[in-house]
Amino acid sequence: MKIGLRFKFLIMIFLVISILMLAVIGILESYIRGTLVAESIEKGTAIAKSMAASVVDPIQSGDDLALFSSVNGMTGNRGVVYGFVVGSDNVIKAHSNMDMAGKNYSPSGRDIIKKGNDATISVSRGSDTIYDIAVPVYSVREGNIGYAHIGFSQSVVDEVIRGVRQKIIYLAIGAFFISSLGSFALASVMVKPIKLLVQG
Repeated sequence: MKIGLRFKFLIMIFLVISILMLAVIGILESYIRGTLVAESIEKGTAIAKSMAASVVDPIQSGDDLALFSSVNGMTGNRGVVYGFVVGSDNVIKAHSNMDMAGKNYSPSGRDIIKKGNDATISVSRGSDTIYDIAVPVYSVREGNIGYAHIGFSQSVVDEVIRGVRQKIIYLAIGAFFISSLGSFALASVMVKPIKLLVQG
């Protein structure tokens, strides 16, 4: 079966538009994900710093009740999956999972993505990607007396991305339909002069 010139132009334009749309969707999703992850880490760092400030006195006084209260108060934030405080002896003083309290802290299985004086951020990847944000706990008298840790789940970001992706797909389908009509009209305009030349 002979394929018409107009149809060939239409297919070519259709493929170009499809590739461009997929590229735009990929770039937008990547940009949005990067922005949301950065904002989430910034939010998690602020929570960890707030927790670090609130546990100074309980650590020095040995007030376990106040220590656990401070940790649990911070883990109520959306996206925060755990919180804990490690003493200068590397022992977990308080944890949102009470079974972890009193155990030695081991940061194995995480990749450090940022290390600074104010915060250390590491990530563990599995069924869920968790960003661990560690902030030093400072005492005016004793200096660094431990670290406050917050675990922030990327699942919150992924949930937002899924919603954004769905909206982008709806917009892409609409744009695709309109561009298909435009492609047909453009193909007709481009093919007509060629046909006239062929016919002489």
